Amino acid sequence: MQWDHEVDVLVVGSGNGALTAGICCHDFSRAKEGKPARVLVIEKSDKIGGTSAVSGGGVWVPNNRYAKAAGANDSFEEAFTYLDNTIPKDVVSRSMLKTYLTEAPRMIDYLHNHSRVRYETLDQYPDYFSNLPGAKTGHRSMEPQPVNWSDLGPDMDNMRGDGAMYMNA
Repeated sequence: MQWDHEVDVLVVGSGNGALTAGICCHDFSRAKEGKPARVLVIEKSDKIGGTSAVSGGGVWVPNNRYAKAAGANDSFEEAFTYLDNTIPKDVVSRSMLKTYLTEAPRMIDYLHNHSRVRYETLDQYPDYFSNLPGAKTGHRSMEPQPVNWSDLGPDMDNMRGDGAMYMNA
């Protein structure tokens, strides 16, 4: 197979993280340089969605907009305490944890404001190590809102997974 294609950004995979990276590279390059980056998403499967489509696409983001809207009580400090007690210090730097806790809610806001991606807060889904300081009994984990098949049209045939996150409408 011969293929010659030039792009500014190559995104490998089509799961939640990869497609979010593709959206952000496109959008942020446009804002910075006045034109969008040429972004190409490649996927080894013949279907879109990656592991996220099979797993349900859940994400763990403390202090997210959906938790706040539901009245959840959380803070940067509590989330950092939880991660500090969960992740060994020689595995992930504390500055990276702080960056994640600062930027992940901003990423959720960006997707909400600039795409059709919406999440639902999981009020009954506790942190894995619920006995550790800073742990919460819910609202840090989210899952994507179901998407109506009719909204996807013929693209539904290109989606990976059993369709558990899709609704007939």
